Amino acid sequence: MISFSMLSQKGGVGKTTVALNLAFAMAQRGVRTCLVDLDPQGAVGLSLKSGTRKTSGVVGLLAGDAWDRARLETRIPGLSLLTTGDIPPGAIEETHDAWSSLPTIRRLLASMRDVDLALLDTPAGIAGPTRAAAQATGRVLVPLQCEPLSLRTVPAVLASIANWRSGGHDVSVLGLLLTMTGFRDEHALAVLEEAWALYPSLALETHIPRDVAFARASALGVPVALQASRPPPVATIFDRLAAELEPRLGLDEKEADDAPRYLLD
Repeated sequence: MISFSMLSQKGGVGKTTVALNLAFAMAQRGVRTCLVDLDPQGAVGLSLKSGTRKTSGVVGLLAGDAWDRARLETRIPGLSLLTTGDIPPGAIEETHDAWSSLPTIRRLLASMRDVDLALLDTPAGIAGPTRAAAQATGRVLVPLQCEPLSLRTVPAVLASIANWRSGGHDVSVLGLLLTMTGFRDEHALAVLEEAWALYPSLALETHIPRDVAFARASALGVPVALQASRPPPVATIFDRLAAELEPRLGLDEKEADDAPRYLLD
């Protein structure tokens, strides 16, 4: 099983939105994907309309529940969720501390079955469960809101990862993903161009634009591609993101034959 974690030093950058829609896109591309919610406040569950409390989730799996009892199968073939499970409001801080343990997250990953890709959504910040998830998976995707402040956090993020590596944890950056971009906004465009110039090997070509479709999908509690029978054009962005990440994750090996497929013999 291949796994990676979301990592963002600051909140409000679209991290959970990216995680949910990217997991959907990966499943649509034939990768058996499980989206794991490691935010004790239940960010993934809050992003969905209903049904997320039908399974015991991360809490149950770590307590010894069977994998099939802990995870939630969706209506999308190949896409499952491992939500937080039932965490009483008064136990959020305690849960945060428990999930900050690297052995705990490694045990969680080892308990997962029938999954090609585990995508771990995490709380904002680079400590606690986020650090444990990054060190356990060895790969991080770093979403950055297209504004100067977010771009200024990159050196601190890279310094933290370098510090983890010097401590024996092999963690690498899958990519820096610019979110809330807009070509009509000269300031956002300048940040996008600066990111590509400063981090040519890390800044992904794919970026996530500002679009009202995201707010509509959030209100409905669905991935952006499922808000209507005819998905909005912006939904294709996540398929492009999945395609860009596949070779970085080693998921494109089965697609070695990329020749045209002809209609007739």
